[in-house]
Amino acid sequence: MKSIFYIISTLLVFTLTILIKKNEEKLEIVKTVILTIIAQLALNSLECYLINLVSIPITLLRLSIFNYIISGVLLFFIIKEKSIQKYKISKTNLIVAGIFLIITFAVFYIQFGGESKIKYLTGDPQTHYNAAKGLLHNSVLSNKMNYVSGDFMLLGYTNEGIWFKVFEPYISKLSLINIFEFAEGIYYALAGIAFYILASENCNNKRKIIIAILFSIIYVIGYPLHAWISGFHYLVIGMIYITAILYEIKQTNIKGYQYTILMFLLNFGMIFSYCLFCPVIYSAEFIYYCNKYFKNERKKLLKIVLFTIILPGIFGTLYILLYHFKGITNAFAMEGYVYKNIWSNIFLFIPFIIYKIYYDIKNNELNIETLMFLFQLVFITMLSVLLKLDKCSEYYFYKNWYALWVFACFMNIKGMIYYIDKNKKLSIIVYTYIILYIITVVHCSLTMMVPQRWQPKDSIYNLAEIFVHNKTMLQVTEPIVPKKEFELWEEQ
Repeated sequence: MKSIFYIISTLLVFTLTILIKKNEEKLEIVKTVILTIIAQLALNSLECYLINLVSIPITLLRLSIFNYIISGVLLFFIIKEKSIQKYKISKTNLIVAGIFLIITFAVFYIQFGGESKIKYLTGDPQTHYNAAKGLLHNSVLSNKMNYVSGDFMLLGYTNEGIWFKVFEPYISKLSLINIFEFAEGIYYALAGIAFYILASENCNNKRKIIIAILFSIIYVIGYPLHAWISGFHYLVIGMIYITAILYEIKQTNIKGYQYTILMFLLNFGMIFSYCLFCPVIYSAEFIYYCNKYFKNERKKLLKIVLFTIILPGIFGTLYILLYHFKGITNAFAMEGYVYKNIWSNIFLFIPFIIYKIYYDIKNNELNIETLMFLFQLVFITMLSVLLKLDKCSEYYFYKNWYALWVFACFMNIKGMIYYIDKNKKLSIIVYTYIILYIITVVHCSLTMMVPQRWQPKDSIYNLAEIFVHNKTMLQVTEPIVPKKEFELWEEQ
């Protein structure tokens, strides 16, 4: 009964969020649904965070009460407005969403299909699974669990823990693993669809839409796929929130309080998916807002920065530093399995990334994606110094390439589109580049294999190394926990 009560409350929040009026224009429904799901994942974690903060158990009943209160507020504003948001449906967006779901199902079948098995490249998922199980059985976050080793990236395991609570009365113990794997697949599909939504913004003809589709697929079968099959679900989630922030930060046509709440949730989700991405994301957002509002709207600037950056930053800093400071300082220099590639995966993106930067400078524009890309390069440079001083491990150093992949892919797409707009007679250069890039990816993927799991190498002869690595790992990796040994995944 509690499960049904909670499901109804969640659907109510979701539906009313869709219906509440955002502006006078018709919005595209697929985009709104995806962004609402991303925001609701953050909301679920926020509710768990607040309940845990006052040291009371996180139960479905308490989460439901939160949801019904939020629903009441949303309903109040809908009634006050005396109207609801109007929508339109893009067939292209529906088809593209279907493509990403097909890709997700295909990977899921290869990786987890057939007889139930746990097949990741690392043992990291055990920590996240146990944290979710801890939420299920103890109704607290990892900072109050004695046996969970520092899983402070709570966005993933809180949502999985909630789903465990919802379905646990009706399923077997083994099926919890299936829910965990299914959740990972949802994150992956969201990563692909959200990136396409970002990449296709302002694409006003079929050719540009095709470019957005092609390179969104390239994006999702690159680092997001590697993060999924490695068991780094927090990196997939982090990439989702980077993408959502890049998209939503420019959507100032929605009502002010809704924009502020949404950006707060996205930045909350950001710090609790993978906090190491936040120095770049938060700094770039701050500069972007200052450039936009400091001259004429300082009160608005103060409100936005306070509620969308500082407040989620305080929540994250208090939780992470207060409960996990010793673990973080020790872990930052701790080595682990991680994919290592410095330049070859993004080498072919460089021409249009440079053109995108040139375009912004020439037109005196300060775009958020360019800021984040450049800040990420600076941050990586700083970490490389710490790496040389043995203050940072390669494990944490190379994880920044997952964020860089988001920025590089998006900058590449925008660079191509800008070039087509400004050089219509020379647009053949872009189409030739696309054909050559696809040929390179296909050729490398068909003819090359990575000899060792964690030793890929940068090479001018393999400019699609991430795709080769993913293909190899999907083909050769054996289940780390077969069905008969499932009990090894149970917490001690």
